[in-house]
Order: sequence, then structure tokens, then C-alpha cells
Amino acid sequence: MDTQPRRHPAAIRSRQSIVEAAHRVLAFNPQVSLTQIASEAGVGRATLYRHFATREELLDTLVRGWRRDIESAFTALDNDGNGAENLARMTTACVRVMYEHRGVWGNPEVQERRHAVTPADSLMDLWRGSVRRGRGDGSVRSDLPEEWVLRFLFAAIGAAIEAVAEGDMTLEDAARHCASGVVWGIAAVRG
Repeated sequence: MDTQPRRHPAAIRSRQSIVEAAHRVLAFNPQVSLTQIASEAGVGRATLYRHFATREELLDTLVRGWRRDIESAFTALDNDGNGAENLARMTTACVRVMYEHRGVWGNPEVQERRHAVTPADSLMDLWRGSVRRGRGDGSVRSDLPEEWVLRFLFAAIGAAIEAVAEGDMTLEDAARHCASGVVWGIAAVRG
């Protein structure tokens, strides 16, 4: 038996509009007020507060949405091939999802809250597993510490997102260049 209250379609649309507006405006102003988010969403403050009683509740919803989207993207990946190829696919997917959620990650409030809302351990386990897989199959350099490889990956992802946000390249180009650069940087040299 479904115990969740049924929401009216207009309420569902309002909530989605608020979430989408929050993503848009947080990308340019991490300190944006809830009133400004409501205005961007085309709803009144009272409507926003019916859906999100506090700023923290809205930010937590955004973090959970990011987590859901990144997990879905990783689940949809083809895991065939070697570890370096898998890291390239993960990097491409991550650039796309992180760009869509970039407003959340530029916000210092979110950085403080994200681990409490949704622990990243299982996601880090996926990244670490692919690095280890690549080392095991010889496709990822074994002379680089695992943590350095991960930092390199995440720095490249951040640079790709920044390039798109600044209008230097398209999202697809940034994702492709990032994955290619990452694989080149960590790939084991074949003799």
C-alpha cells in the first residue's frame, strides 16, 4: 500500500521549477536568497516554503538529486574494456552530470552539508575500483599513487566544467577532451 501522499500535478511542476531555478541561479550566485530562487522559478515565496521549509532542505534536495543522477549515469555505463577505458567513460559521464549540477558544487554551504546528506563512499569506491582494475590489467600507471590519480581525475573534471561554464567549449567537447586527457595522463606506457 502506498503511504506517500499524492501530489497534485501543479504542485509537482512547482517543485520541479524551484529545483531547476535553484540550479540555474546558484551557478552564478552561491548566496542567492530563497526569494530570488522563487522569483526565478515563477512561484511565490509561500509556494517555495510549502515545498522547502528551509534553505538547507532545498540544498539537501539538490544534493540528493546529484547523487541520484550520478549513480544512474554510472549504472548505465558499459563496463567492458580495461580499467583506463572504464575511467574514461566514468569521467565523461561525470563531466555531464556535474555540469548540470554545477550550481550546487560552487556553493560553500553545500560543501559543508553534502557528506551528511549523502555519503560519497560508494561513489569513491567505484572510482578506486576502476583505478585498481586498470592497474591490474596494465592500462593504468602503477607508479602513481592511487590518491593522486583520483585527484588528477577530479581536477580534470573541474577544469572541463569550468571551460563549459565560461563558454570556451561545448559540454560534449569538454567531456570528450577531459576523458581523452585523463586517459593519456594515467595510461600505462606500452612498449
